[in-house]
Amino acid sequence: MVIKVENKLQHRFKRRVLFSLTTISVAALIALSGCSPTSQTDSETSSSKNSLNHSTADSLSRIKNNGEIRIGLEGTYPPYSYHDETGALVGIEKEIGEQIATKLGVEAVFVETKWDSLIAGVDTGKYDIVINQIDPTAERKEKYDFTQQYTRSIGKIAVAKDSSVKTTKDLQGLNSAQTTTSNWARFAENFGMKILPTEGFSAEVELVASGRADATVNDLVVFQQYFAQHPDAPVRLLKEEFTAGDCCSVLLPKQQHNLLDALNEAISSGLKTGEYTKIAKKYLGVDISPLPADTSGED
Repeated sequence: MVIKVENKLQHRFKRRVLFSLTTISVAALIALSGCSPTSQTDSETSSSKNSLNHSTADSLSRIKNNGEIRIGLEGTYPPYSYHDETGALVGIEKEIGEQIATKLGVEAVFVETKWDSLIAGVDTGKYDIVINQIDPTAERKEKYDFTQQYTRSIGKIAVAKDSSVKTTKDLQGLNSAQTTTSNWARFAENFGMKILPTEGFSAEVELVASGRADATVNDLVVFQQYFAQHPDAPVRLLKEEFTAGDCCSVLLPKQQHNLLDALNEAISSGLKTGEYTKIAKKYLGVDISPLPADTSGED
């Protein structure tokens, strides 16, 4: 599917690459610092003519009339949305966004935005929906609507290899390196840990490896990718795992019932046909669709 490119003359936007993993090669990092031909970054103002007004009209009708759906994501979170060595936007959620757009009969326009302002971009009319590992928490549901799940998230906890921690019962009172605004920080607190603030996964795992933090909580997929590139890292995972809420669903404005129904229909199709399974396996080698699956691969 062809992805619409916006503001083609604006190729001089700056990108602060904040990867969640330390697994990307030097060549990839060089490519990522350049321009993206497939997406719009958060440096482009939402007050442009493409800004959206969700309160004045049915979003689905407007999307179809415009021939595009604008999708907010980070673009810096492998394997969900990131830039490959050529600078192209790729990833599980990028391809799911394309599948949804195809089912709606429109083109996908991806708008890259930093996590801290990502959800707020829906309020300002920057994009129609967000596809970015969003957990539909009770607090978020008060302000936004969510689709059914398109992937599932399995939580794991990493500690140093020489740590005395054996189970989650040993975590009480310890420090967990986490991005404070992420869902993982809340899970760490639920295990009785104190939060040591960081700016992303790379910093978190480095703090654990160096002994400056006792643990860090994150998605099994993220840890899998890290260990694939760092098999000798002085970090290990506890055998226990937990379901990370109802993650992950598409976030959209309230009261857009037609759009919500259309998104759910598109997601149901992707799950039933196995398209989402193929997308996940392409990037991970395993299926993370929200269906019963064997997750017994213990560490």
